[in-house]
Amino acid sequence: METETRKAELEMKLSTNLVRRKEELEAVKLSAETEMLQAEAELKRQELMDANLLVDQLTEKLKNVTENINQRNKELEDIKVEKDNLKKIKELISVLDMRKDESIERTFKGVAKHFREVFSELVQGGHGFLVMMKKK
Repeated sequence: METETRKAELEMKLSTNLVRRKEELEAVKLSAETEMLQAEAELKRQELMDANLLVDQLTEKLKNVTENINQRNKELEDIKVEKDNLKKIKELISVLDMRKDESIERTFKGVAKHFREVFSELVQGGHGFLVMMKKK
């Protein structure tokens, strides 16, 4: 009987040791899982911070590019306005040049007519003409 009691005690100690070891292993496993989850969470947190930093940098670059595009568009509009103004000035110069030529021709014809009249009075029976020579 003593053997059976001894056997029962040993089985009880063994069972208790097994339960205790199982609890210790579960605690170690849980601790390892918790540490792994914390490490993964920290890694994800760092990745998120890096992504946010990249987004901030790209946002700043995009803002600068947008400002640059807006500035270039304004410069382009200014150039177009200036081009239109130059075109109008050239057209005005052309019109004024044509009017000048017409005025010179009208004046010359008047002077030439008057010259013929005066020349025929000064030189009896003579005819005088004024001719305008144009450069080529």
